[in-house]
Amino acid sequence: IDDTVVPVRLSLVDSNEIKKIVDLATSLNDTYLLLTNETLTDMNFNDVVAISLPFPAANFTEDTTIPTLEFSVNMDSRMLQLSFSETVNATSLMVEAITLQNSALASGEAVTLTSQSYSNSSDDPVLSIHLSIVDSNRLTSLTHLYNSLNDSYLTATSLTVQDMASNLLIPIPDGNGTQAIGYTPDTTNSTLLQFSVDLDNWTLTLSFDETVAAETLDYRQLHLYSDQEGSINLTLTNGSFNLPYTHEVIVYLTQ
Repeated sequence: IDDTVVPVRLSLVDSNEIKKIVDLATSLNDTYLLLTNETLTDMNFNDVVAISLPFPAANFTEDTTIPTLEFSVNMDSRMLQLSFSETVNATSLMVEAITLQNSALASGEAVTLTSQSYSNSSDDPVLSIHLSIVDSNRLTSLTHLYNSLNDSYLTATSLTVQDMASNLLIPIPDGNGTQAIGYTPDTTNSTLLQFSVDLDNWTLTLSFDETVAAETLDYRQLHLYSDQEGSINLTLTNGSFNLPYTHEVIVYLTQ
């Protein structure tokens, strides 16, 4: 509206960029404005007078809006992407305040993250969490959790993160868990990291880089060799295993 007072509504992008800068527009003391003569005109199309030195704000209202959260999942890269309603302080992120569950109300299968999972993001509206091997294996060992969008939910306490004005997150309590808005499935083949043989207990332990379905194990595909050339070798024929879903499969050999 044409007037002597012109309200300018900041875009979300500009607002978030301002909040990323720690000592900019946090109080009257660090809020100044500079404009050129091309900024706008009067009603007779005369240019506004340019301000040669930054001009201090007459009033300042602090940010008291509480940030909100939505998220997406990438099971292939073992990452969570947290998308907030505004720029947040990355160093304030507390991953232990986040629980992954299979519905809005946890029904037995849920994983609360440990401090081993981490984020190396900088202050931004979007933070990425790298799931630790421990948390990832806990997650994938549960059969009805984070297999698709349908069973990918998250709860979080208010201590999860703070915005740049130290406002705490709006909590997402159990019973009102939020569903993921995006899901990328795991399409990477599992890799055997190491194995060990215990002939006292007749066991073969296979350690993988992620949880595997031991119930799919075909014993006939396991071949023991005396050396890399396979001078002497033996193919297993049968056995049993410890757990149906684990990253460390213990095969009990048939004696």
